[in-house]
Amino acid sequence: NGSPASLEFKSSMKEAQLNFELNLLNIINPKPRFLNFYLKAGAGYVFYDATKTDFSTNTILNQEKGSAYVVPWGFGGRLDFNERFGFYGETTFNHTFSDALDAHDAQSTSVNDIYTYTSFGITYKMFPKKSTPKVPSYKQDRREKFDFWMVGIGEGATLFFGDISDDVDNPFSKYLTVQQGWAGSLSLHKRLNPYFAVNAQGTFGTWQGQRTH
Repeated sequence: NGSPASLEFKSSMKEAQLNFELNLLNIINPKPRFLNFYLKAGAGYVFYDATKTDFSTNTILNQEKGSAYVVPWGFGGRLDFNERFGFYGETTFNHTFSDALDAHDAQSTSVNDIYTYTSFGITYKMFPKKSTPKVPSYKQDRREKFDFWMVGIGEGATLFFGDISDDVDNPFSKYLTVQQGWAGSLSLHKRLNPYFAVNAQGTFGTWQGQRTH
């Protein structure tokens, strides 16, 4: 299936995730903040279309098109500029239940593919609850400060970890190789309480890489 030193793959993906977020600072002291850090974990599903070639001869070795379940987890931070707009950055590690996202035929190894997504973007809070002028601020229910919807749009880089070689006689063919790509995302957040939020996110992007050793 081609020399391990001449393998290349290109892949596109579309992914949907549902995550829960844990606000780290509010565990210590729950209060509205302009800077927040969080952990996230959940479940997702990815659709992929991948092609593996021998770039020394420009020969297509294998093509895979399908879908797989994903277990995402990660961390991030958000800086609020005002009651509406903010800036965020986060990294997510995505463990798939497939070895075919890099067009690997999965005959000789059992290393499921993993990819990361590091993104930066902007957020916008929808329907923020207004303060009631007739009630002093110190008497207002502070839960209102945590009850909001938020949308986010971001773009970033991805790293793909997979085994694109089918050389069963070469033990190094099972080693993970790193490929790079770009992706964009659109997310919808719902703050449930001072500690937890739920986040639905869609991501789309591409990977491309070569095995040169």
